[in-house]
Amino acid sequence: MKNQAFLANQYLRYCIKARSIQYIHSPFMFSLMQHTFTDNIPDDCKWIETERRSFKRNKAIIPPLDAGAGSRVRKTALTVSDIAYRSLQPAKYARLLKRISDFLEFQHALELGTSLGITTAYLSTVRSMQSIDTVEGSPAISTLAGDMFVRHNINKINLHTGFFDDILPSLLRNRDTYDIVYIDGNHRYESTMRYVKQILPYSTSHSLIVLDDIHWSPEMQKAWDEIIQSKDFTLTIDIFKMGFLFLNPDLQKQHFILKY
Repeated sequence: MKNQAFLANQYLRYCIKARSIQYIHSPFMFSLMQHTFTDNIPDDCKWIETERRSFKRNKAIIPPLDAGAGSRVRKTALTVSDIAYRSLQPAKYARLLKRISDFLEFQHALELGTSLGITTAYLSTVRSMQSIDTVEGSPAISTLAGDMFVRHNINKINLHTGFFDDILPSLLRNRDTYDIVYIDGNHRYESTMRYVKQILPYSTSHSLIVLDDIHWSPEMQKAWDEIIQSKDFTLTIDIFKMGFLFLNPDLQKQHFILKY
């Protein structure tokens, strides 16, 4: 209840401050919003929402696993349906990540928090995407996601099962750079700050780091507030559900709170 009250208060603040494209004067931001902020369902992605609906009907039991604070904490067994309703990224946000990746022609992605693989599947449809490393803590959930990837012959996804702190260092050692990194799990201040710090050396000037649930709790709010002040990031964007961190030194240091 405490987090819900905090979240509601943060959402009210967001609604007051959020601006639409008409208020944007940055050429890069205007172009980004113009090309990516209108939601649609491409024909080559309709199967993904069919899979989402299938997961929501699945009553198989998933054993408990405590992988960190936030939507990933499960101290009791849940059904696949429960997890699909509680943990999957809403379609419009998953598609936004796809459209941004298409627009910026990203080739290599890292996702911390596969869940049932819906967002991963959307990223796999990006035209320029060559490889996706995705990490899921629960073996049972990882198996379900992996089975979906196999059914649809998605060969560009590398699914890793284990806790982020165990898997991330070896992934970074084996990858020169990532174009987009999406962090959706272990919603703690220290963990979030640590992951961002670890990932920065493996990013380029054109990389994008995306944080989920940036206003979910006081801990995540604290992490977000500190990160957007960092000199490492020039352009930062808050759409309430997600936060976007651009490293491009050619962009002016600015922070936007945008309606989406």
